Amino acid sequence: MSGLFGVIGSNGVVSNVAVIDFDYESIGDMASGFAGINRGTMIGCKSGVNISNAATTFLYGSDEPVAISSLDSEINASNIASGLVAINEGTIQNVYQTGVISGADTAGGIAAINNGTLQYGYNNKALEAASADSKVGSIVGESNNTNISDFWFADSMKKACGNLENSEIQVTPIKLQEMRKSTFADALNAAIEGQGLAAWTQSSDKNEGYPLLESSVVVQRTLTSTSGNVSISG
Repeated sequence: MSGLFGVIGSNGVVSNVAVIDFDYESIGDMASGFAGINRGTMIGCKSGVNISNAATTFLYGSDEPVAISSLDSEINASNIASGLVAINEGTIQNVYQTGVISGADTAGGIAAINNGTLQYGYNNKALEAASADSKVGSIVGESNNTNISDFWFADSMKKACGNLENSEIQVTPIKLQEMRKSTFADALNAAIEGQGLAAWTQSSDKNEGYPLLESSVVVQRTLTSTSGNVSISG
């Protein structure tokens, strides 16, 4: 399994964390930005995101600044691949995915396989299937329930979920140029109203114009582990 974690436990919470410049290729295994399996809660996380078109950062071991806009994630696996988690058995809320995902038999922008709950967010990238028989969806490759709501996806992908019709879940296809408008951020904020989640913002000079969560600029990092469960915030 791949990603920041092999497994996020049932009491684990991962919040406000961004994975950028994450390139992973796996043969016959899982590949994902955050975890192979999520049994806990993920809130406000971003995979493959360009935080700011103007900002720079320093990569580990280098003294040369790199434009964050040049960093993106590419995830490739022959079996299961996803921008956030390979298998979701918990809750994922208020997230987005902008990385490249390709080559897998089962692939989804947010989760490859969903047995839990997915709420609020978007994926603006099309996924490349390994074959015509692959289970591929812009949000999830294969879901064993219909607990998928308030997600938007690029209309270049026909389906949000590989094994469910769009009408069976609460998803909306949208053109990329519409995703770059403030009205799309307004729609995301309307969906999360009253949920106590971070608000979405939109600016033409950040994240290529696509909506960002207000917590996207990481100013503090915390990592704690208790009895095998992990809590991360950024």
